Amino acid sequence: MLKQLRQAHLAWLGGDGAGRQAELSFAELSGRDLSGWALRKANLIGTRLAGANLRGTDLGFSDLFGADFTGARLIGSDLRGCALAGSRFTAADLSGARLGEGRLLLWGQGEMTAANEPSGALGVSVAEARLVRADLSHADLPKADLTGSDLTGARLTGAVLTGARMANPIVRNADLSAVDLRGADCRSADLSGACLDCARVDGTDFERAVLIGVSLGGCDLKRAKGGGAIFARPYGSTSSSALAAIQAHGRWVAGNGASGEQAVLEGLNLARCDFRGVNLSGAQLSGADLSRSLLNDSLLLLTDLSGANLDGASLLRARLTGANLSHASLRGADLSEVSLGEAPGSTEGERTVTRLCEADF
Repeated sequence: MLKQLRQAHLAWLGGDGAGRQAELSFAELSGRDLSGWALRKANLIGTRLAGANLRGTDLGFSDLFGADFTGARLIGSDLRGCALAGSRFTAADLSGARLGEGRLLLWGQGEMTAANEPSGALGVSVAEARLVRADLSHADLPKADLTGSDLTGARLTGAVLTGARMANPIVRNADLSAVDLRGADCRSADLSGACLDCARVDGTDFERAVLIGVSLGGCDLKRAKGGGAIFARPYGSTSSSALAAIQAHGRWVAGNGASGEQAVLEGLNLARCDFRGVNLSGAQLSGADLSRSLLNDSLLLLTDLSGANLDGASLLRARLTGANLSHASLRGADLSEVSLGEAPGSTEGERTVTRLCEADF
């Protein structure tokens, strides 16, 4: 039956009067192999395609309202222009898929129309999905659920993700230029190396997000929420291995040691780097060269900076509670408004103090 339906749909797409548009609404197609099929403009409302093989399938401009693609393989598939309201792609593999101009549509007066009020639309669930190098440029996905998804290298240029849930995803080296992230939840997102040029981030929550090496031309992060964001723009001779270690350290801190790895950067050349706002608490930086680096507003709680070279560095408003600065060189360093107080939660019997033994000022 599916074979006949496929042939009839192909004829319909080709303008053959004897053909017929594929009507698969509410069909049970879980686990089926539909790879390479041309299902463009098909009706797939509420269709169950969990675990289905849709590699290279053309679903462009199809009605996928409420369809279930949980765990499906959609590698290289075409979903451009699809109606995606209420659809579910949880744990699906959309690597290399094209979702550009995918949109949330609503029923109105007997036909599907673009949602005028995204806040009332049904969000798309793409939680824990694999979207590596997927094309979501100009996709209209307000309130989409991308929690825990892998968007490494994905293209989201001009996409609308207002109010989206993007907690804990991997968005490394993704193109998010001109994306609309207003009100989105990007807590603990890994955006290392991503491009956020001209992105709209009013009210976006970047708490504990990793923003190392992010391009922010024309993007005003002051309008976003960024408590504890791991943000750095290193330059100069900083090695890629050092950046990777700082990134892993950010995850280690954010996850309380459950993920990532403590940074061990002893004796490394980190001179003239910009680590403003970076959380390096607990990092091993003894003997490191941090001369003329920017460490404004950074968190250096319990950080080992013994013997480090901090000559000419700016530590404006840095928090150094419990840090070890013994034998460190701080000549010409800006220590304005530095905090050397007790660590949060310390008791009267357990004072955590900053060690300045034989530090050179």
